[in-house]
Amino acid sequence: MMSPVDLQIGGEFSNTPDLAPEHISKDLYKSAFFYFEGTFYNDMRYSECRDLSRTIIEWAESHDRGCGKFRTAKMEDYTFNDMCIKVGYPYLYCHQGDCEHLIIITDVRIVHHDDCLDKTLYPCVIKKHWMWTRKCSVCKLYIVRWVTNNDNFAPEDPAFFCDTCFRMLHYDADGNKLGEFLAYPYVDPGIFN
Repeated sequence: MMSPVDLQIGGEFSNTPDLAPEHISKDLYKSAFFYFEGTFYNDMRYSECRDLSRTIIEWAESHDRGCGKFRTAKMEDYTFNDMCIKVGYPYLYCHQGDCEHLIIITDVRIVHHDDCLDKTLYPCVIKKHWMWTRKCSVCKLYIVRWVTNNDNFAPEDPAFFCDTCFRMLHYDADGNKLGEFLAYPYVDPGIFN
């Protein structure tokens, strides 16, 4: 599964906007889990993965919150065929520590001759929420690439800029920073539409 959060770039780049980031969040934070029917299926495929469900389980067990007993398993050891899943019931996918996605299995059926027979393309996403593309707050034409904070040149905080407007407003012709502000690369959720 892909999410805009996976493409985020960590760090503040107001002094070095041309510095190419080495990693996106997905490369750095690979841990994730699915929650189906009382079991957290943790993604432990990489050595740097950690059990994100542990905090939830410890919280639930700490004061007998009536949540029942949770189980954990390695996601990579199971397929949907191994699980008992309710059709139309909401489940959870969590990654990046706190980015949560609602998962609903809407259809289970025997393969038909018109269906794609490549097992690697399943499960299929048939519907996802439409994400609006954020436009630059200056030109109102181009997609946002930068978000700034504590920016004396901006009318609001945070402020959103396309690359062209960001550079024209915040740097001189030689690329020197003008004024004080914090700048972060912005990944527009609309790229997943």
